[in-house]
Amino acid sequence: MTTPTRAFVLASAESFVRIAGVTVLERSLRTLYYEGVSGITVLCPKGEVPEGILSELKKFNIPFTVSPLDEGRRIDPSLLPADGTPQVLLLDGSALVDSRLPALLSQGGERLCFIPQECVPSRAGLPSITLSGRPYLFAGVARISLSRLAGFALPSPLSLAQEAVKAVGDEPNLLLDLSTLPNYKPDMRAHVPFLFFPVKGPEDNPAAKSILISSSQKLVLDWPAWYIHRPIENALISQICEWSITPNQLTVLNNLAAFAALGLFAAGFLASGLVLALIVGVLDGLDGKQARVKLHFSPLGEWEHHLDKVYENGWYLALAWHLSAGGRVTLPLISLGTILAANVLDMVLTAAYRRVFHLQFDDSGPFARALRVFAGRRNTYLWTFAPFVLVGKPLLGFACIALYALLSLIIKGGGIMFSIFTRLRKVAP
Repeated sequence: MTTPTRAFVLASAESFVRIAGVTVLERSLRTLYYEGVSGITVLCPKGEVPEGILSELKKFNIPFTVSPLDEGRRIDPSLLPADGTPQVLLLDGSALVDSRLPALLSQGGERLCFIPQECVPSRAGLPSITLSGRPYLFAGVARISLSRLAGFALPSPLSLAQEAVKAVGDEPNLLLDLSTLPNYKPDMRAHVPFLFFPVKGPEDNPAAKSILISSSQKLVLDWPAWYIHRPIENALISQICEWSITPNQLTVLNNLAAFAALGLFAAGFLASGLVLALIVGVLDGLDGKQARVKLHFSPLGEWEHHLDKVYENGWYLALAWHLSAGGRVTLPLISLGTILAANVLDMVLTAAYRRVFHLQFDDSGPFARALRVFAGRRNTYLWTFAPFVLVGKPLLGFACIALYALLSLIIKGGGIMFSIFTRLRKVAP
């Protein structure tokens, strides 16, 4: 089975609260839109969305309609699909719900997502159901039949939660326990807990924003990215996410700074170029975090990492160009060739490993994860180069980057070969 193409979002006053610069309602619509749900109806008790918010939503070309509930606060039967649609998605539009849930509900029949109460930061007044001595809350997303939806009284999100609890109380097999599902996100390279955050008002913005930023953090990083860039990025995103700046605009800013650094390296302004390149290390993480925090993705984001490779290798070329001035050609060219060859071989080895085992080598075990922290990459190269620039020995620093790249490749190549041997040995008859 596939994700239903029709969905209903129950809106309330809390749906128009901004969390990380985005209304809760817009976040719900984006969650459905990115899963390919085309027929979205927003259910408002009074059938009204504030004009300013409605104008914002229309800018993003997400198709949806707005409809009131009937006098009994039930869905108008005329809104129910007449095209044979067996089931629809139903979202609590007043809460931050996990964007993975619509896809998870693509398998099987009717299911209502529930999450252990202790996993929900803001849970006051919400109805719960107890399973094996553990209280559970409705997690804001359900895949239900049209007949069940027609029978739900929906004057408020609280009523939706009550209906969900009643439904699973009558039919326990409807309950989908999120705590039993795998929560690994390949794009994040991390296990990310499922999200459910009922929003009560603007006062929830700081706490909810903190959770979103934390959930947007990739965990498999080198040491500069983790210990230096990460806290700076998070502090910046905490402010930037409140602005209307898009991830694409941050990508453009990052690339302008990166290619400016390239020009400074080529012109011999090594200290200035190095400072700007180190700043790029922080800027490079902002666009992805902005996209994940605000659920604002675009095709450019899929290509951004290719631009990284262009300016990164451009830096090494520019440094070799400057350092070879005055006849000192041999060492800069050997160093450049070593760095570029190591980078290419690293990409080939990791791509081959991923294709064979459907797994990133960095995620293959404790050794690979530890190696990633110190492995030769742009960030570790720059911080290795920095002390040599400070003491006026840039050529020696460039040669050390080459040595770093070579040693890193040898260690990683050995790790990949050992991992391949170990895995093949496990499947051998």
